[in-house]
Amino acid sequence: MDIHIFWDKRAPTGLALPVQRRMQQILDTPMKLCANPVRISGYSSTNQYYDAHIVLSALQLYKKRHAMTEPILLVLGDDLCTRSGAHLFGISREAAGVSVVSGTRLANEFWGLPPDDKLLIERIGREGLHEIGHLLGLTHCSNASCIMANPLCFDDLDAKHSWFCHACTKKHMRLHPFIYLHQIPEQGDAECADPILTQKHSDPLIL
Repeated sequence: MDIHIFWDKRAPTGLALPVQRRMQQILDTPMKLCANPVRISGYSSTNQYYDAHIVLSALQLYKKRHAMTEPILLVLGDDLCTRSGAHLFGISREAAGVSVVSGTRLANEFWGLPPDDKLLIERIGREGLHEIGHLLGLTHCSNASCIMANPLCFDDLDAKHSWFCHACTKKHMRLHPFIYLHQIPEQGDAECADPILTQKHSDPLIL
């Protein structure tokens, strides 16, 4: 199974290939990277963000029109929000196999910190894999170090490692035995709890 990564023209420049490579190191399955071919609507020029649900619907329609069956991850450079105005790191629609991540609030510059491309690559990769994890059937995890942990604030993002915990790996292997996950080393896995559903799968990562 291939996973498609659509990199929008306003997404962070020069980071598409490093993010793809990093994600493939963690989730050992082919990932096809290309410029975003989807016409995205739902942008509010007043509030300067995209309506995440309209973006997901556009991806879903594109997938249907092109008879695609593989998961899609779109990486945007603009902010994402719910219709209630809650800001997002990313969101997925499991039934449709589509997801989107915004690089805006993953960048140090947004928080008044010095730019750090290496850190931004890790964050986009982790949050992209978090949403793909949902598309592959994984739920939110209680292990704060696991990619599938649900960050409730910005600091929670960097508490996560670029690994799937032992429990999430076992669940994934039951669902997809031919896709290898890079999991937390055994010594870091002693306190790993079983993954728990803290919110609906498609709930956003909210600051």
